[in-house]
Amino acid sequence: MKNNKYTFNKVKYKHEKRLKPGEDIKYLTGTEEDIDTIAKKYETIHKIKPAYGCKPRFEHWGKLQQILYNKKIEINSVLDIGTGAGTFTKWAHQNISKNVYASDIANSIKQEYIDLGVNFIKAPSHEIPLPDKSIDLITSFDFLEHVHPDYLEKTILETKRICRGYIFHKIAQHPSGILHLLEDEKIQKQHNLPENVHGQLHLIQEHRTFWEEQVFLPEFPETTFVGGGCYFLEI
Repeated sequence: MKNNKYTFNKVKYKHEKRLKPGEDIKYLTGTEEDIDTIAKKYETIHKIKPAYGCKPRFEHWGKLQQILYNKKIEINSVLDIGTGAGTFTKWAHQNISKNVYASDIANSIKQEYIDLGVNFIKAPSHEIPLPDKSIDLITSFDFLEHVHPDYLEKTILETKRICRGYIFHKIAQHPSGILHLLEDEKIQKQHNLPENVHGQLHLIQEHRTFWEEQVFLPEFPETTFVGGGCYFLEI
């Protein structure tokens, strides 16, 4: 499929601070690899770097918790999309609701969170096998920038289909920094990655205006930017 709804800028292959002396900035479109290759990359990352995606984001989780408190919102179910190792799901289970779902394109979530009672769904973000209007709160933390641009619109519409209440996204705007892992030839051969796979994981590197005006507001008129790359959407 091709997504023509949004106007994407090209993405930086490396952050400027990671350029070697004399190295120029290289730009990609974010669509150089198909979604199966992307899924394989994440499976590989979680095998060779188990700590990837484990960093707690208490500042952003706190923003969400404060909004729910201020608005007196009761949440009975949570879905975390692009959950990675699933760190947020433990926090959500302890602080928001015992009914927590998590989805990711890779088998990534820690077993301890599944043992806690988190319901893990291996699925791409544009095809999550949950019923319409079945989840009170959908979250994502540093995820939407990873979505293949051709699938962004369908991902947004999938969240709208599943959610009956609120959505909270935290989005990064800059290149990722994990290039050295995926571009090692030994790792590519060992894990059966396609040849010459590139390591840039942030396939959409856009700023607030793009996310608000092109992506969120057309589908969620009640969109609020709450700072720190975070957006709160009301259905």
